[in-house]
Amino acid sequence: MHKVVITGLGTVNAIAKNTEEFLEGLKEMRIGIDKITQFDTSDHKVKIAAEIKDFEIGR
Repeated sequence: MHKVVITGLGTVNAIAKNTEEFLEGLKEMRIGIDKITQFDTSDHKVKIAAEIKDFEIGR
């Protein structure tokens, strides 16, 4: 048997930017899939995705 230590919990995804928002989003059955806004999709068949909106690396 191996011992495991969990030192923290975090998430960044299409419905939340932290663990608390994520858990609340799950309870509210929030959906993170929407029209793609971060680049021009004119040349692509796919127009929807689970984007992480308003996220800055290093926050």
